[in-house]
Amino acid sequence: MDILKVRYQYKPGAADKKMKKKNFEKGAIAIFEIMILIGSISAFSYFVGNEFGFVNAADITTVSSNLPDMMAEAKAALSSAPTPTAALSGVKNPYAFMGAENPSMYPAAGAGGAGGAGGAGGTSFVGWSQFGANLWANGMNILTNGGIAVALYYGTTYVLQWMGVSPQLSDSVSHAVGIGFGVGAAVGLLYSAATGTPLWGLALPFGGLVISGLGLIGAGIGVLIALFTYRDVRFDAVQFSCLPWHPVTGGADCEQCNKGALPCTEYKCESLGQSCKLLNSGTSDEMCVWNNRNDVYPPAITAWDGPLDKTQFEYDPYTATLPGDTGVVIKDKKTSDGCIPAFTRLTYGISLDKPGMCKIDTNRTDTFDEMAQAISSGEYLYNHTLMSVHGGLTELSNEGINLSNGGNFNVYVRCQSENGYSNVGTFVFKYCVQKSPDTTAPSIELTEPLNGWFVESGKTSQDVNIYTDKPADCKWSHNDESYDNMPNTMTCAQSITEMNANTYYKCSGTVDGLKDSTENDFYFNCKSYPLNNESDRYTMATDYKYILYGTQPLVIDSVTPDVGSTIKDSTQSVKVTLTAHTSAGYNKGQAYCDFKQTSQPDSAYVLFANTNSYQHSQDLWLDAGNYDYTIKCCDLAELNGNCATQSTQFSVESDFQPPTVVRVYNENNQLNIVTDEQSNCVYGTNSCSYNFADGINMTTTDFINHFTDWNTNSNYYVKCQDEFGNQPNPDECSITVRPFSSY
Repeated sequence: MDILKVRYQYKPGAADKKMKKKNFEKGAIAIFEIMILIGSISAFSYFVGNEFGFVNAADITTVSSNLPDMMAEAKAALSSAPTPTAALSGVKNPYAFMGAENPSMYPAAGAGGAGGAGGAGGTSFVGWSQFGANLWANGMNILTNGGIAVALYYGTTYVLQWMGVSPQLSDSVSHAVGIGFGVGAAVGLLYSAATGTPLWGLALPFGGLVISGLGLIGAGIGVLIALFTYRDVRFDAVQFSCLPWHPVTGGADCEQCNKGALPCTEYKCESLGQSCKLLNSGTSDEMCVWNNRNDVYPPAITAWDGPLDKTQFEYDPYTATLPGDTGVVIKDKKTSDGCIPAFTRLTYGISLDKPGMCKIDTNRTDTFDEMAQAISSGEYLYNHTLMSVHGGLTELSNEGINLSNGGNFNVYVRCQSENGYSNVGTFVFKYCVQKSPDTTAPSIELTEPLNGWFVESGKTSQDVNIYTDKPADCKWSHNDESYDNMPNTMTCAQSITEMNANTYYKCSGTVDGLKDSTENDFYFNCKSYPLNNESDRYTMATDYKYILYGTQPLVIDSVTPDVGSTIKDSTQSVKVTLTAHTSAGYNKGQAYCDFKQTSQPDSAYVLFANTNSYQHSQDLWLDAGNYDYTIKCCDLAELNGNCATQSTQFSVESDFQPPTVVRVYNENNQLNIVTDEQSNCVYGTNSCSYNFADGINMTTTDFINHFTDWNTNSNYYVKCQDEFGNQPNPDECSITVRPFSSY
């Protein structure tokens, strides 16, 4: 099943470009107006400074020649003048620029201060105590300019957003204005307090206080920096598909398989082209040919209702607007307008008259190769399934996601045959998503672990993931209760952009209070759209009941070979069968068993060849030696589950020698032969040149002692064979015996 994320993957059309151009023009106009505003403030400040006699940069050149005399006269005038009650008192007070109430706090420029030496015509720095006093005197100006910086930030933000400037640019410029003004004002105030002199620059009287000229300059510089450094950042969802390799279309190279010294195989043939086929397989006349060479027609596409939920949806014929296009309209039978509710999983499909590879796109392209996404993992199939999930326009716009085609969607499909011929026209699926807000509650579509799953014995908590059909906040409880009363919250995807590859939204949490050998019940409830206003959120009407079954420990009842046993055979590599028998656990001993050599602790476990039951076995071929194996069995392979381990140690011997007769005697008038290992013995009466199968069997009860009648008139040509088939050569015997009588 393939997923079509049409919410994010769309190509901008004419409407998008027009809107982008319009926003750009608005942004340019807004920036121009801000620059005019800053320039106007500066000009106005300059005018006020001249009108009221404030010192400004333009005056410096005219007073530079008699500056010491002017400062001395100003100091004498100030010493006899009454203390001003406001920054603007009608007196041309150069210190009024800083709003100082006591001009004596600011000694004339060039006079040495308590904390530093001054020089004629230079700048003198005051002492630390005087600096603190000066700074304190400017307290109201500091607060005022701080408030102005904040007001500039919010005011600029409001104006720019009202003009339609993008949020990123608006935020960048607003920060530049606010921070630039604040930094400039701070520098000016600190400089004034440190030198005891008014700022040489622009000032704007405001309620008896002063807006810093350097603050305005800083704001302007900040705007320029923001404009030169601003970058429009955009996040695009990129979908990467790792598809299986396919041979080239057609079969132009099929005949190459029949050439050369090596034979042509089915794999080699089919790897040369999609339409290559091996004929006469398994005979001496095998050949690779181009199957259906003359098939130059693309697959014919029709709507397939196999995956469609026919209780809710239906196909209606659709007359395509472009020549060669065909298609259907998908309608929701449960809605009045036929549109699909937001976040509804829509599954539909196509059927072909021949196997084909198909692609889809949400924009109509000219060719098959230009289409965006292969479906069905790029396989050549008769039937292909598609799935779409769309957010509502309201929910999308709340997160700043704009759709160029509103609530209407087109999905274009083309398919290509194995010979490389694709449709000229497209097959179109048309449907619409409701524009009204989504007023439905979330639905829990999947859980991990699965609902009704098992947890290992002794575990008291379990990490759980639940997946909803839309962004939601979720909670859980041991009791069936309302969402608001549930005490345990989960960590959930908040935005519609956090949809996973299966078009679900993940919530994670940990449930606790698990008990062994019992059913553990939990209840989940979710509330939709965490980023919406509370009035636009909806909770599930009933809780989702979730069950985890506690289990009991898994037991390994037995393991073979037994500890200390020896396994023999007459081969270089001896076959050894590891076995294990399990019981208990989550399902009467059903488990998966693995093994590894105990002497290699860092090596990986290997799964038994025969397992997933209560009996497990694995054949090994081992050379002579001593072996130590660890066997590990777990009853829940997916989650590890209940596990148990057990070890066994055994020896392997290779036995290439036939049995040896170690004793011959007469017992109760019977010939008794004793061998050094378990074996079967036969005899002949003429010579050793006979087949073992043609010999006369001797009687045995333990395969060590072998008996036959005692006959003094006959020779016994005895051959013995052990359990591994070792026996004397065809012309040799294990022993030759001639009974005799002593009387």
